[in-house]
Amino acid sequence: MFERFVGEARRVAAYAQEEAADLASESIGQEHLLLGLLRARSSPAAAALGRAGVTIDEARRAVDQLFEASLESIGISLDEVLERSGAELPPTIVSRARLPFSPAAKRTLEQALDTARARGDRHIGTEHVLLVLLEDERGDAARLLAALDVEPAAVRRALES
Repeated sequence: MFERFVGEARRVAAYAQEEAADLASESIGQEHLLLGLLRARSSPAAAALGRAGVTIDEARRAVDQLFEASLESIGISLDEVLERSGAELPPTIVSRARLPFSPAAKRTLEQALDTARARGDRHIGTEHVLLVLLEDERGDAARLLAALDVEPAAVRRALES
């Protein structure tokens, strides 16, 4: 699938894998793709996200907060668990070997090809991946942007300029 991805877009998948492993995730999700796009610093997607006010450090913190909020939504307080157990979070044990893409992340990458074709582009760039993430209003990337108080429309405008 990645043969049509060019330049930084190819590296986004590797960056996303690293981000997922660093966060001890079991799979690469849309939020990791967004972090990967931010790491592709010279790309159109990273530039658009930057113009919209998104930074990699803030995005990483927001991913952590969203994870904790997800746990709390099912009645688990990570702080309370750590306090009661007296334990510290263990270092990540997730292997950097190939983490699988979540179904949503796979769909994002597949739809990036459709987006490129629809725009008449012969390659898939970071801008195509970002456009797909922006279109998925219920996805984890949208939740991440919302947590950062960033409107997808603002990112889309920044990308188009």
